[in-house]
Amino acid sequence: MTFTLTQAGMMPQIQDLGRYGTKHLGFSTGGAMDKYAFITANRLLGNDDNHAQLEITVGLFAMTVNAPTIIAVCGADLGLSINGIPALNWCCHSVNTGDTISFTGGTLGCRTYIAVMGGIQSPPFVNSRATVDRLNIGGLGTGALQMQDTIPYTPITDKAIHKKHHNKGVIRSHIPDYTAPLTLDVITGYQYDNFCPHSLNTFWNTPYTLSPHHNRMGYIVQGEPLTYQGGELLSEGISMGAIQIPPNGQPIILMADSQSLGGYPKVGTVASYSLWALSQRSTGTPITFNTVSPDDAVQKRMALLDFSI
Repeated sequence: MTFTLTQAGMMPQIQDLGRYGTKHLGFSTGGAMDKYAFITANRLLGNDDNHAQLEITVGLFAMTVNAPTIIAVCGADLGLSINGIPALNWCCHSVNTGDTISFTGGTLGCRTYIAVMGGIQSPPFVNSRATVDRLNIGGLGTGALQMQDTIPYTPITDKAIHKKHHNKGVIRSHIPDYTAPLTLDVITGYQYDNFCPHSLNTFWNTPYTLSPHHNRMGYIVQGEPLTYQGGELLSEGISMGAIQIPPNGQPIILMADSQSLGGYPKVGTVASYSLWALSQRSTGTPITFNTVSPDDAVQKRMALLDFSI
């Protein structure tokens, strides 16, 4: 059975945690931009952390339920309603045939996730259901979802299961504040020492601002330009979170759909959990940077995800 999209909004996509081990083939990793919200939604339902979901950006989205199931919605508050009645975020909801799930839009965060019990059953591509729109891979095989697309899932008809999960929610301490000041943890890389010392001092001690130029490939932040003194570089493999410095000196933070190769110098790499927080911020957000060791970054990520529901 399926959901049917009746309002597509801004590029709704089927996502899982990403397509790993394929960068050498030229594939972007893809996957949910805010993996904390994504994983939390799956855990509310008792799903595997990697079960595919819908990623909704900004809102203006609606779909019809074609068979009973249970959903969990986590992430940005985008004005969730079920059958026109406002519904809680960071919470499970029992839905039935003919119900309508919609998002009118909101101001707290940018992306929210709709998990369904058992996961979305779209066909996998290279061991993942993650959509990369610019490559037309993953999801339903056609990039972002469109009006009247049908999204397959396994119906849940057991009334006891519906009763057990209906309105099951996340405790307040596990819900991020998307309005809090944002400091990104950065692991410096091997090109770090080739940046101008004055530039590096500015980078660590001066706020930057999230520019209007941000999407699933990368986020440009505006501020004092950084100057690289190490000469021209050959293109090399590049990772999600890398902070590229193009000739204009304005940092570009690579996100989930970033390319597999890059030739710009890199001041470092943003830790994964900081990328998740960044993905929920909008244009004009002040951003500061903080250095962190690889071991500390691993410990912070593990601590953040060390919870059960």
